[in-house]
Amino acid sequence: VTRISPEAPIPVLAVRSSELRLGGAGNVAANLVAMDAAVEVVGIVGDDAHGRDLRQLFEESGIGTDGVVVDGSRPTIEKTRMMSGVQQMLRVDWEDVRPLDGAAHEAALSIIPGMLEDADAVVLSDYGKGMLTEEILETTIAAGRARGIPVLVDPKGSDFSRYRGATLVTPNRKEAELALGRRIETLEDLPAAADELMRVAELDMALITLSADGIYFRAKASGDQPEAEGRIPTLARAVFDVTGAGDTVVAHRSE
Repeated sequence: VTRISPEAPIPVLAVRSSELRLGGAGNVAANLVAMDAAVEVVGIVGDDAHGRDLRQLFEESGIGTDGVVVDGSRPTIEKTRMMSGVQQMLRVDWEDVRPLDGAAHEAALSIIPGMLEDADAVVLSDYGKGMLTEEILETTIAAGRARGIPVLVDPKGSDFSRYRGATLVTPNRKEAELALGRRIETLEDLPAAADELMRVAELDMALITLSADGIYFRAKASGDQPEAEGRIPTLARAVFDVTGAGDTVVAHRSE
């Protein structure tokens, strides 16, 4: 951006380059692959060019796509971020976020148990885009528990009881406050907040990201493991863009 439009009081963005990147749960998968994990994805794409591009990006990254279901009734979700230097100027979203249903829903449900047979962990990245219906959540969490593998959730919305029986949730402070229906005013409020989140969703652990205050975690006593809690501080950095921060947290916890 070097000038303001003569047509309206808006900046003119002169395009120098563009690129496609994995977003949403795809970003979590890419983070895990970067840490040398073997990853398979389960999700929905549209019967369109972006869906084909997404599969290609997965395959180029070494991410398994046998769990990708095509739903011709909706577009592949696309988020376009327009940047000037390191600053986002505008984001444009193309999406249909109605709950998954019909043949695509049945196909996803049928795929999940087989995908978990050789898995060491399951990550449920909830972006509120319609993929994680109540039935898919219940099926996935039950299958993970039956196999004795951790089920980690990056949550969305105010009702964390949807994730009942999972191992861990990783909300940020704002998401935790929404689920609790109250503010987390101080760091001293964190143990009670984590305990309530674990109680509501019958979890083993809660991890709350706190922006500049770092990450707080709290875990129930289990077997030979005593109750545990702690806060991991941050190192000061000049941050221009927080896109994908939560994805990185849940990917590292999973690994």
